[in-house]
Amino acid sequence: MKRAKTLLFLAGLLILATVAYVVTSSLNKKENEPDETESTEITVTDYDTSAVSNVTYSISDSDSNVSIDCGKDGYSYASDPAFPLDQSKASLLVSSALSITASGEIKNPDALDEYGLTEPKKHIEITLNSGEKKTVSIGDYNKYSDFYYAAISGSDSVYYVSEDYVDLFNLSLNELIVNDVNDEPDDGIDAVTSIVIETEGKTVKYVFVPEVPEEYEDETVVKEAIPAHWVRYDNEELVSAEADDEAKKAYGQIFSLKTDWIEYNVTDWGKRSEYGLNPPVITATVNYTEKVTVAGGESSTSIETTVEKSASVHIGNVQQTEDTEGAADRYFRVGNGKIVYSVSEDDIDMLIIGAEE
Repeated sequence: MKRAKTLLFLAGLLILATVAYVVTSSLNKKENEPDETESTEITVTDYDTSAVSNVTYSISDSDSNVSIDCGKDGYSYASDPAFPLDQSKASLLVSSALSITASGEIKNPDALDEYGLTEPKKHIEITLNSGEKKTVSIGDYNKYSDFYYAAISGSDSVYYVSEDYVDLFNLSLNELIVNDVNDEPDDGIDAVTSIVIETEGKTVKYVFVPEVPEEYEDETVVKEAIPAHWVRYDNEELVSAEADDEAKKAYGQIFSLKTDWIEYNVTDWGKRSEYGLNPPVITATVNYTEKVTVAGGESSTSIETTVEKSASVHIGNVQQTEDTEGAADRYFRVGNGKIVYSVSEDDIDMLIIGAEE
C-alpha cells in the first residue's frame, strides 16, 4: 500500500511539472510571438521612390542577385541598362522593398541565431540617393504562423514578415525580361488565310479553303457542299488536299513555343549569323485578317474594316552541346525581336518537318 501511495505521489508531481512546463512555454511564446487576436501592422521600411537609387536582392538557394536602378525615366537592370526589364514587375519589387510591414516584433532579442539571422537566407539592400544603405535580412521560416523572421540594419528588433512578401523577391532575371512575342489573332486559327514555311530551296504553304455551299437547280442538289479545309503546297505543287492537322499543329507551334532566352539585344547582323539567324535556316509566317475600327473625321463616324496582318518566327542552327540524348535545341528569334532563344526541336517539329523533310 505504501509503495502504491508513493507511485501516486510521484505521478502527481510529474503531472504538475508537465503543466508548469506547458504554461511557462506558453508564456514565453506569448512574449516572443504576436497576439493573433489583435491585428498589428508594424512599419519596417518607409521610403519614397524618389529618395532611392537602387534596390538589390538575393535569390534564395542561389548565389545570384538582382539589382534594379531607379531613375526618373523608369527602372533598369544595374548590370546592363540595355536589358529589357519588365517595368511593372520592377516597380512592384521596388515599391515592396520601400514599404515593408510586419505583423509582429521581438524587441531586443537575446540571440539572432535563434531566428536564422546570423546567417540570413536572403538580403534586400536599399540604397538611398544620399549613398546610405539599408539592408533587410530574412532568416528562418515559422511554419506554424506562416511568416519569416527579418531584421533591418539600424534596428535591434526582429520582425515577422509574410511568406508572400519574401517569395516575391525570388523573381529571377529570367522572370523579369520582357519577351519578344507575336500577337495571336483574336479569332485564333479561324482568322488565318495561310501559313508559309520557308527554307533554302523549299517553300511549304498551307492555304485555308473556305466552305463551298451546296448548289441547287430546281430545288435539286446538283453539287454537294465542300466543307472548309486546309491544303498543302510544296514549291507551289499541291501535295495534300487534307492538311488540317498539319496546319493546326504548325499554327500552335508558332504561337505556343516554350523558350529560354540565350542572349538579349542581339542587333548585330554578324552576331545573328553565328546563331544561324542571318539569314535564318527556317522562317515560318502566319498570314491572317483582323477587323479593326478606324476613327472617322470630325463629321463622320468610326467604321470597321478588315486588315491583313502577319506574324513570323525564325529558326536557326542546332545548338552544339555534349548532351546527345533527347531532342536537339535550336536557336530561335521572334519576328523583328532582338532576343535569341533556345527551343527544343520537339516543340517545332512540324515547322522543321515541313521545311527540311
